[in-house]
Amino acid sequence: MTVGRFQPFTQGHLNMVNEGEAPCIVYQIKPQGIPETLKGLKVSGKVFKKESVENVIKFLDTKEGDLTEQERDFIKRPFTNELISKELDIIKKNNKNIIDVVYVQNAFHAFALFNKFLADNKDKYEAQYWMCGDDRIDDYQRMIDDYAKGEKVITLERGGEPIEKMTQNLELNTGKGRTDGISGTAVRKAILNNDKSAFSKIMPKGTDVLFDEFVQSFETFKEKIKGLVKESFGMMSLKNYIFEKLNNK
Repeated sequence: MTVGRFQPFTQGHLNMVNEGEAPCIVYQIKPQGIPETLKGLKVSGKVFKKESVENVIKFLDTKEGDLTEQERDFIKRPFTNELISKELDIIKKNNKNIIDVVYVQNAFHAFALFNKFLADNKDKYEAQYWMCGDDRIDDYQRMIDDYAKGEKVITLERGGEPIEKMTQNLELNTGKGRTDGISGTAVRKAILNNDKSAFSKIMPKGTDVLFDEFVQSFETFKEKIKGLVKESFGMMSLKNYIFEKLNNK
């Protein structure tokens, strides 16, 4: 199995799946989308301030300036579930190692569904690897350990009885590690810069047909943020904001 928000699912993610050398279920965590209000919004555990929102909008409009880690986190998930679903349909069709794509609320939900899949298909499959990035090793190992102990888990039932645990032998596997030059950040940069050539080089085969939709999705994401900022903070127009900043230098 592998699980993530996949914004979007890159060639690096596909390499990781294939390096597991076994059929794999991809669990896609549905993006939360743009919040209804930016007041009190927390990103990376901290309140996202008006100045940070303004800086993000300026960056998206001008492609210039530096973002803090919190600001980068804010724009990591600009694509709708519908668009990522279309992308994953293409990837699944072109890659025999992906036997299914399942949409979930979080990693705990994915893990419970994976256990159920193993229990329902124990004559065909057994737990092998949870493919993941090296930054997820500690969190996912705790989840595996907690599930074995019956703690902090979503318990699914069949016929009123808890489904047996089938994940005792599940191991974490990072494959060959990160692929140089391929990352969600690099793909989002190519989309933001409207660079289809760069996009095609770091995305799975066949997904380049969705390039224009990814560009439009990012643009829609930006416009929604602008609208929320005006409602939440009464922010000045971006043109006036940039003009004021230039005059104050």
